[in-house]
Amino acid sequence: MFYSKSKLALVAGLLLAVGLVISQPAMAQLPTQGQQKRQQVKVEDKELEKFVNIQQKLSPVRRKARQKMSAALKEVGLNQRSYKQIVQKMRNSKSKKDTTVSKEKIKKARKASRKMQTIQKSVQKESRKIIQEEGMSPRRFQKISRAARRDPKLQKRMQKQRKKSK
Repeated sequence: MFYSKSKLALVAGLLLAVGLVISQPAMAQLPTQGQQKRQQVKVEDKELEKFVNIQQKLSPVRRKARQKMSAALKEVGLNQRSYKQIVQKMRNSKSKKDTTVSKEKIKKARKASRKMQTIQKSVQKESRKIIQEEGMSPRRFQKISRAARRDPKLQKRMQKQRKKSK
């Protein structure tokens, strides 16, 4: 079955979002020294404390989203693995004749994608609200998140702050 690039981009984006929400946040590979200098973000102790508090408040929101997404997949008769495989095959398909995915599976994947898109929008809205209520902009929160994945020193500071706030 032939798919427009915009539909495939939407499905690929949803697949990425599902992977990010369903999986635990993984630490990215350490960047090269040049990349690290370019991406270093200065985070004061007070801001780090706020960031860690926000993360702790977002944790149940993300957990609930993972459960809802798993339920959405189950509801249409798929699991995370089969959904990813279907989307991957659809993305790699270059023509109508090239696909090995049944129409039924495609229908299920589309239905699951719509449900997950709704869940993702809700999670984003709720997360944005929590971040802003704690006095941080969503953009700054994301910037610190990206830096934390790449900066071992910042990771250690965050671990200390988590222990402190327990």
